[in-house]
Amino acid sequence: MVVSLAQNPGGIVQRTSTKESFATNCVLNPKGSLAPMSTHALDVLVVGAGPTGLVTALPRTLEIYKFLGVLDEMKGPGMPMPDLLQYVDSKPGKAVPVQLCQEESPAYPERIPWLLGQDTACRVLLKHLRGFGIEVEMSTELYHFEQREDHVTASIIKAKNGIQFEKVNAKYLVGADGGKGFVRKSLGLSFVGETQDDTHVLVGEVQAYGIDNEHWHKFGGAPQDSIMLRPTDRSDSEHVFFLSCTGPNFDLKKGREDHNYLRKFVYDVAGFPDLRLGEIEAITDYRLNIRTVRNVRNSRVFIAGDAAYVHSVTGGQGMNSSVMDALEDSLASKGSASDNLLETYTIERLPVIEEMLERTTTILEKTFKAVSVWPSPVHLDQLGVNYRWSPIVIGDGVENLHVIAEESGGMDTGSSYIIDRGEALRPGDRAHDAYGLLDLKTGAIKRLFDIFGVEHHTILFFVDGHMDFSSFVPSLGRIPRELIQTVVLHRSGASISDLDNSTDFVLYDSGGHAHAAYRPEASSRSIVIIRPDGVVGALLGDMEGVNKYFSGVLSPTFQLT
Repeated sequence: MVVSLAQNPGGIVQRTSTKESFATNCVLNPKGSLAPMSTHALDVLVVGAGPTGLVTALPRTLEIYKFLGVLDEMKGPGMPMPDLLQYVDSKPGKAVPVQLCQEESPAYPERIPWLLGQDTACRVLLKHLRGFGIEVEMSTELYHFEQREDHVTASIIKAKNGIQFEKVNAKYLVGADGGKGFVRKSLGLSFVGETQDDTHVLVGEVQAYGIDNEHWHKFGGAPQDSIMLRPTDRSDSEHVFFLSCTGPNFDLKKGREDHNYLRKFVYDVAGFPDLRLGEIEAITDYRLNIRTVRNVRNSRVFIAGDAAYVHSVTGGQGMNSSVMDALEDSLASKGSASDNLLETYTIERLPVIEEMLERTTTILEKTFKAVSVWPSPVHLDQLGVNYRWSPIVIGDGVENLHVIAEESGGMDTGSSYIIDRGEALRPGDRAHDAYGLLDLKTGAIKRLFDIFGVEHHTILFFVDGHMDFSSFVPSLGRIPRELIQTVVLHRSGASISDLDNSTDFVLYDSGGHAHAAYRPEASSRSIVIIRPDGVVGALLGDMEGVNKYFSGVLSPTFQLT
């Protein structure tokens, strides 16, 4: 059982109770409020109900939404990233991609970035929580917590129908409560970085007419005055666009307070007679803040998303990074996790976040120096984000990285963002998809991404007719069935044997896509373990490696030996 507390921008506090497959020992009354709790009444208390606490969508995030079972609903109200249309002398110029994209392939089914507002993403996630019988409870706030040897005691205030105080005991607490959040500050974690007071941009949502909904419209540009109008999911029906304004002649305070001044600035910079602004729905100022913590875990408390780092908006990495944080938190905080796994949240995520801060800041600096940043680099799709240096991933090609990372204190891990095109798959990389897989039990055609899931490890057994797997699957019996699923993949001579019937899936790789991705020619790999976060945990040749992998991620109770 997981409970999530968050304060929304309007000052109203909400609590979300979210059931997870790994926790069942908290009782809910019929209305969803918490019944009296004893020690360990919860497995995880999540503070924050934004995209991070409940879990722009880049390709990697779209894949995660697929694993969560919400991809179609996320794409429905969203839209593909439009090309940028730069106006020259008040006339439309040449449209250019905002971000470079590679072609889709069996291994990479999602290549196109998808625009999706945070509010929309939250609505979809909350809807799915309600599908589990969970409702958001407003006006609830965390105001104190204490860490103990085997749990965290949190004190909360419920301000609905009078003030009520309640104490909640949880095995772990996750702070996903934003850059100004309570949890990080209470832990005393340093938030290292800088605030650039001279970099301000006015942003908001306005009705705009006279421009199309197919392009991201840019008028002017650094170092002179500049405005941009980008379509939203409401552009077709309500003509609502996202607006940004900046420049040496722009009075940001006046623009925020005086809508007539703001309109005149937009018209003067655009010089485009067809452009007309309607209602100005929301407006605020964005000030560049680049900060990060040095550790995202303190004993039984984790922090994630903006609570752990804030950065430039350029590159669209924020909400996408937060979703990956959320999955890492879930993986690390399950009751079956080993101490090694709990430690890897910082080890794996911090190098990724630090590289993300560096790359997005570089793009921002170019933006304000009139250096062209369009299109953005392809690696910002996050499909190359990897944890090859992590001590819990095992197999060919990562042993030396483990030694280097340990000797350098995690400071020399290579790029956590970029994997060269065509480079062989390694442990710690994003798991590849493969389509055209015939399910020999049901006759259905599947993709690997239909099978991977956030609640379990997936073990792939590649059968070539020379490998005896008769003792492999039974040896996994000590691991609870809800934590793993097994898949046998045949390349030729497909048939269902007694062994195959003991596995969850038996697939015929008719196109060879799965074998090409995970077991290239002359490879001794026959077993691949995919983590719940869609990362390759291990590439192995025998069952001994399977034992080694699970001894690193599961508590001793569930280990194979």
